[in-house]
Amino acid sequence: MKVIVSDFDGTLYKNNNIIYQDKINKFVMAGNIFIIATGRNMSSLKKDLDKFKLNPSFYICNDGAIILDQFYNVIYRTDIDNSMVRPIYNDLKNDDNILEVLIDTGNGLVDDINRSTNKLIARYYDRDKAIKLVNKLNSRYTSIFGYVSNNWINITKKTETKGRAIKFLSEYYNFSKYPIYVIGNDINDLSMCEYDYITYGINDDINEYLDKYEYVVDSFEEAFDDIINDER
Repeated sequence: MKVIVSDFDGTLYKNNNIIYQDKINKFVMAGNIFIIATGRNMSSLKKDLDKFKLNPSFYICNDGAIILDQFYNVIYRTDIDNSMVRPIYNDLKNDDNILEVLIDTGNGLVDDINRSTNKLIARYYDRDKAIKLVNKLNSRYTSIFGYVSNNWINITKKTETKGRAIKFLSEYYNFSKYPIYVIGNDINDLSMCEYDYITYGINDDINEYLDKYEYVVDSFEEAFDDIINDER
């Protein structure tokens, strides 16, 4: 058995299309495990997945803060501590570079700090200013981790990462003894390189961290084919 974990946007999902859908389903039907690991919440992810007939084994959403099985049942969830939500929200809201701040409940986005906060996101004007703000927030609030993606600041509980979520699943479902391959292309995928996984980085315009990966490929297809042929 093999386990493949793939980032979604820009990796598995490109140009509004799921790459290698039939091959992935065949891979799963043969008794292997395929996991989508994304920064999106389940509602946003499902909106695009429903256009296709892909059958992943698990979903890691909100960068690891929530994990679901193939039927969308929540297996694991950890929210940002309530005491942290209001001050972080206010710091974001009061910054001139921020257009809007939203609470991610794990299944949707709301403007209500009284809701359970699985993730905080904030849309920005200027990327460089957003990076400075995130660095400041990460220093001020040591229990959270924030990073900057295209147009958005993303904040989750510091302990929740894609890499840790894979570890949780592999131990909970007893597949840690099998080779685990991960495919990523952005800053929120780097946590998958911190564990004893076989790592593939997609060489594209946004990937500034290729030196962190064991293998560098030009596409998801190249990584998938290489993994299928790997005899480990």
